[in-house]
Amino acid sequence: MMPLSTEDVIGFVETELEALGGKVKFFKGKYCGGAKNKCVGLFYIDCKGYPVIKVAKGKQTEAEWVGVLLHEYNHLTQWRDNTPVWEKFCEQEGSCHDMIDNPKKNKKALLDLMALELDCEKKTCYIIKDNKLFCHKEYVQMANAVLYKYAFLIKHNYWPKEGKIKDLKVWKSCRTTLRPKVADYLNIPAKLENIFLSRD
Repeated sequence: MMPLSTEDVIGFVETELEALGGKVKFFKGKYCGGAKNKCVGLFYIDCKGYPVIKVAKGKQTEAEWVGVLLHEYNHLTQWRDNTPVWEKFCEQEGSCHDMIDNPKKNKKALLDLMALELDCEKKTCYIIKDNKLFCHKEYVQMANAVLYKYAFLIKHNYWPKEGKIKDLKVWKSCRTTLRPKVADYLNIPAKLENIFLSRD
């Protein structure tokens, strides 16, 4: 099989969304959810009930923003197919921001969010690897770094202030394979936890 090009990926995702009445929006800036939210990718259902994917290209490499696009696309597939992890997550009350701001009272919701994200990362990694898009191992290391940040939030009741995912010390400390289940992430590797703790 010939590797897919970036244009192939964009065309595929756009076609999938158009079939559902939705659209993909690319942003030239650093974030697509506003400076306060600091999101580089978003999937949501608009006020008319149509799916929307937003991706900020900003200072990201092509591999990075294509990875974000595919990640958000796989949230679309979770929603479209009403997967068990999507259904369970949607039972939670409150927003993701509330979960992060109040981790003590939202532990179950955060675990459900981690399950949603892990499922999404597994689907995304499969697409990247199967289509030879770019280095799937580096993508997985970054994905693991995010999942461990959620685990850190649950354990310490705050989101690490610093230690950006793209920091080499952070993502290079992570495995090149995804863990099978959320519980595996709750035992944070000491090296990574110390990096997060040292950046208060």
